[in-house]
Amino acid sequence: MLKANESRIVFLRQDESAIETGPIVVGVGANGLIGVNSDNLFQASLDNNHYSEAVICNDSQIITAQNMNAVNGQVMAKSKQFSFMPQTTTYLQVSLSDTGIPVVQQIAPNQAKSMLTQSTRQTHQISRVFIECSTPKPVVIQPTVIVPTQPPAQNLPIRNERQFTVLFDF
Repeated sequence: MLKANESRIVFLRQDESAIETGPIVVGVGANGLIGVNSDNLFQASLDNNHYSEAVICNDSQIITAQNMNAVNGQVMAKSKQFSFMPQTTTYLQVSLSDTGIPVVQQIAPNQAKSMLTQSTRQTHQISRVFIECSTPKPVVIQPTVIVPTQPPAQNLPIRNERQFTVLFDF
């Protein structure tokens, strides 16, 4: 059961092409590259014909997908902002374009449920998406009081003159 300020995302990957590609890394809250060890961002390294789900805070979130190009080793990433309604499940299909760039698009629940029957839940990875949807308490910041000070009336003598002569002795 989702709390009043939570949403569920289901990431689905079903690639119809015969070309075998590696997993697509999916993350929440990152606008750019996601490392597998990135705390608070990494959700799954999604294999073909698999799905993964995450509970997140509702409202607007950035979803990022990335893939490594098998030919030249270049990492291709694509980020997109989605709005998530409270206490709802949103289905996002993750795929690759013809040029190898990851694509994330929202799909209808009926289409997603049909795809889910042909997919396996991916459970071999631990999601690192951090969920703390409670309303933050306002922080009261006390004003800083600046006390003016007077400069010394006279210059103070140097206590260890040898230290300075060593630094500047040529």
